[in-house]
Amino acid sequence: MANDDDSTNPSDPITSSHSDEAPDETPNASWWDALSQSEDVADFGAAELLHSRLADLAQRAHESEGSSSARARTLTAMARATSAMLNPDSWDEPFSPARESGGSRTVVPSDLDAVELTLLAQALPAIEPVVLRARIADVVWTYRFPRDPAVALMATDAYLAVPLTWDAWVRSGRDSYRRVVELARRQGKPGAAVLERLTSTLVAFLAGDRGTSYLQAQVSEVLRGAGKTTTEEALALGERLEELATHTTPGSRAERALLREASAWWNRGQRDEGACRCQALVADSYATEAEMRMTSDRPALGASGPLEKSLEALRLLPRKYRTAHGLEEVINQRQQRLRELREISLEEMAPIEQEPIEIYEFVKKAQDRVSGWERPAALLAFSRIAPLFDLDEQTESAREHLAGSVIRLLTRSTMSGDGRKVSVGTGDAASEPSEQEIIDELVSRNHHRIGLVVQALIAPALEVISTEHRFDLAFVETVCRESPTVPIRHAGLWARGIWHGLNGDMPSALSLLVPQIEQMVRLRLKAQGLHTLYIGDNGVETEKALGSLLDMPESKVFLGEDLAFELQSVLLEQVGPNLRNEIAHGLVTDAVLWGAASVYIWWLCLHMVLAPYELEDIGEEPDGGSSRGA
Repeated sequence: MANDDDSTNPSDPITSSHSDEAPDETPNASWWDALSQSEDVADFGAAELLHSRLADLAQRAHESEGSSSARARTLTAMARATSAMLNPDSWDEPFSPARESGGSRTVVPSDLDAVELTLLAQALPAIEPVVLRARIADVVWTYRFPRDPAVALMATDAYLAVPLTWDAWVRSGRDSYRRVVELARRQGKPGAAVLERLTSTLVAFLAGDRGTSYLQAQVSEVLRGAGKTTTEEALALGERLEELATHTTPGSRAERALLREASAWWNRGQRDEGACRCQALVADSYATEAEMRMTSDRPALGASGPLEKSLEALRLLPRKYRTAHGLEEVINQRQQRLRELREISLEEMAPIEQEPIEIYEFVKKAQDRVSGWERPAALLAFSRIAPLFDLDEQTESAREHLAGSVIRLLTRSTMSGDGRKVSVGTGDAASEPSEQEIIDELVSRNHHRIGLVVQALIAPALEVISTEHRFDLAFVETVCRESPTVPIRHAGLWARGIWHGLNGDMPSALSLLVPQIEQMVRLRLKAQGLHTLYIGDNGVETEKALGSLLDMPESKVFLGEDLAFELQSVLLEQVGPNLRNEIAHGLVTDAVLWGAASVYIWWLCLHMVLAPYELEDIGEEPDGGSSRGA
């Protein structure tokens, strides 16, 4: 079904292009003076946040002056240019649709025609708001004048005008500076000068005392991406970031962010000892957090996650370094401590009760639960918007239902989407239901349940948080990196998968996340000293697939019976969506990847990432929480 968006509604004067020649009237800054009243302009909000205001100004101009007026057409082009999301690290597709569903999407700058791009080029000299000027210059250079260094310089100057403060950095600065790196790399000598300017600016910032620890760590990350530092500068930055880490709260995420950056700079300077030392300090920071959490209401549950991350960080160190610094004994001690905490945590567990929701109020209550919160709290609430499948209750119900069902008199076949017979149930009403019959019934029930949950809870809530917030990749990466669920070396993949889903791109999300679920389960089992390999002919070792991993009793211990069944039901069962196998063999269709099961498994991944979190764990700043907005 098509969206009522600006790429598919040519009759809408705000969103349709005009085929006439560009007018001669000189653009005037007064045409968009109303933008000065926007907080997004004053606070350096992302350019796409200006889209609706520009569209409103364009609509008024169309109504008062006619659709052929220079002002109406220029504002329309500006609204269309600001509709898309910036992908700062992508050269081929720097802008992606704000919304996408099936075959329909919102407008992107590549949809603009030559006349619209000319209108934007004419308006560019009169645009003063930094974020808007950067977007329009970037669009004009990318799609109209890609060989004009002057236009590229206008874009980079505007992007670099975003101040290095935490609020501006979170809203648009991080993406702006990363985009400068991407633009400058394609500009030859002028680009090299821009990179040198950016490098000197960021190096000077890190050498000073401005900004929060998070800002310093993220500025360091952008600086590394610029790639213009010498070996000596890299070593100096490694020392500086390690020093900054000593001034942060021990056991905090800010401390670990700085230490990771320090380790990366030591690596770039070819100082393995410094890189390993900082990695070991990251592990110690997690251990410190674990001890701090022992004062919480449920200490063992709270401390287990950070201690797992500590062990994971230590195991990533080279064995030679671990042996030389006595870290093998530290690993053994922390592993023993983790076993003790897991035993205690069983006593701390309690069932979670949720207020029942009337059917006719599903959508409204789901939207109310996530609306009005600041970004971290909204994401956390969304990750808990729906209860998991209750395996114990449903198993007993399924057994009773099958025992008295006439359907068991018949032979039942299940067909896949491409017409293959994937499952057969033989008719036998005289005996007790077999375990496979019960599993098939449970999978069927869960499949129907998922359709309702997605339609009534997840989809409406996702629409609300996507409208009220912009979830940039850097924020999602921070959340995934700190989650005990996510393996350290896979945090970027998990983050991109979650981020794609938040932007409505479920095919991209599942292509990343489904294999990562399997690897997460495998690594958790290996961390417990369990074998996840088959030994075949001639001693050849092959990793077990997800089905075999979930069959191991230990998987159900750390996942829980309900979650383990959910993964089996959606990813592996032939009578269910069977997403893991359908994706792996290239059998999955467009409709399936945009369907309810795909949305649900994406949401389930977000649920797993955030399940160990409390609200204060994902605040925007090290000492900041999130609350419901006014």
